[in-house]
Amino acid sequence: MENCGARTAEVRREAAEAIEALERDDAAQIKTGARKSRRVLVPIEAEEKWFCAFGETHPRQMRKDVVGITREAAEWRHPLLGARWREWCTELADEMAAGRFTDFIDRHDPSDWRETLSIFFELTRRPWPAGTLIRAASAEVAADSKWLDRRRARMERMLRSAVPAQWTTLSDLGLAEPARFCVAHGPIRLRIQDTWLDFGLLESPFAIGERDIAGAETMEVRCPRVLTVENETSFHQLAQLRSGEVIVQTSYPGAATLAFLRRLPLDCECWHFGDSDPQGFDILRDLRERSGRPVRALFMQFRPRNDAPVLTIRERRLCEQLRHDTGFSADEVKALSLMLETGSKGDFEQERLKPTVTSWPFFTQ
Repeated sequence: MENCGARTAEVRREAAEAIEALERDDAAQIKTGARKSRRVLVPIEAEEKWFCAFGETHPRQMRKDVVGITREAAEWRHPLLGARWREWCTELADEMAAGRFTDFIDRHDPSDWRETLSIFFELTRRPWPAGTLIRAASAEVAADSKWLDRRRARMERMLRSAVPAQWTTLSDLGLAEPARFCVAHGPIRLRIQDTWLDFGLLESPFAIGERDIAGAETMEVRCPRVLTVENETSFHQLAQLRSGEVIVQTSYPGAATLAFLRRLPLDCECWHFGDSDPQGFDILRDLRERSGRPVRALFMQFRPRNDAPVLTIRERRLCEQLRHDTGFSADEVKALSLMLETGSKGDFEQERLKPTVTSWPFFTQ
């Protein structure tokens, strides 16, 4: 009882009375052992009473509620799917009643399933004008412009389940992504419709759309390398130097940045300058894997610091995973190992490194 906070005689007496009351209600069994020690056993058939006592819903009841919500939804009239909507909901409910739950249904969260199913109904009940932005549709059906972004994978699994021959992604409903851009600075030229656009003449950073990158007849990079930079502050600091290098701002790369990297000449070197914490190295991994290019790290090493933030459990796991990635160099593995050994991220912020020279590689040891 002391471990539960029952340290005074009065509190211990109240706790004992509560346990005895549970025994009278068949919700617990008290077993007396050696030296009058007592164990409280909970019979499996008393599960629901315990959930009720703590104001919680038993998982069995949650599953029943999810099935009931689905059968209720089967009665909704779907203007586009018609009878298929009723068939699909009935199939789901029958499978769940038999204990088989598909991956887009959380059996332990009836309210979440009710919301998801209602929004799915609203999303699919109307023909969307071609080119409707996903966030505009999300604001209309969910009163939250980012709801579909957060649940996109789940909604697309539902689309494939409901009408596999017709719907697979949100784009099949007529919804579209907003234009994606690559933010860069330096001597880049694009030839579009027989006209050369020279971005190297610009003093400030610029954004090039994914469609323009993909549609350009020719793309020229008039320097031997491209440097991607994780954080915006560091990117602008380097861009202000007007070094003649091509610099691209990106963390986990988007579609436009990947399109840009993939169009680079094969002999163009690719470098990345980012935070030297687990996430920074994961961004480096992601850049390599998704661009298909051998991206090298620039000044991403472990820098000791007495008051450095400690690694979280998640960050430790990520370090362990990355250490065994065959794409990492010996120096990169060493930085990850030092993080694990010290239990900290060190002085990891790339913004704390200030350029010491105005040309490549910008920093000195």
